[in-house]
Amino acid sequence: MVLTLEEIKRTVSRVIANDAKEKVRRFTPSRTLKDALRVTFEGGRWWIGVPHYWAVFYHDGRGPVRSSRPGGFLVWYKNPKDDPRHGGDFPVRKSQIRSLRQSGISLERLRADIESGRAVIARTSPRSGESVAGKPFFIRGLRSYFAQGGNARSQDAFNALVHRDMPDAFRLSVIKQLVRV
Repeated sequence: MVLTLEEIKRTVSRVIANDAKEKVRRFTPSRTLKDALRVTFEGGRWWIGVPHYWAVFYHDGRGPVRSSRPGGFLVWYKNPKDDPRHGGDFPVRKSQIRSLRQSGISLERLRADIESGRAVIARTSPRSGESVAGKPFFIRGLRSYFAQGGNARSQDAFNALVHRDMPDAFRLSVIKQLVRV
């Protein structure tokens, strides 16, 4: 079996991406984000990431939250499994966020949820909360990966691939091509 130069690059870069993902996973304090870390191949590149829209706030931190409608009402459920807006799960993408009107909840049910203590209703203020520091797990994980020999691991993957899948006569020409790249 003879591999093309592109197949070699893709295979070796996949090993690098998966190793880096595992290192980032060790530095991720959020269990949700840790379980959601994925490596995907898009646009000719390997991407390490999570689909959660709020991950950037968790990673980078945020400033104080400013309300777009001060004096409006905010309803939240103490237990996300009781929240009719998302069927028991937190939304992953922004497009999954629903208002109570969109969920079809009746006023009687909302009133019962508030009286039972499952739902809390509050008025929004123009500004709430202070700035929150981020937890830059991607940066820490990737720094750690390269500091602990990430490049050596990619070299090992390349050597294993070359010795396993290429005939001896072809191997030298491919290595010369890669050195030029």
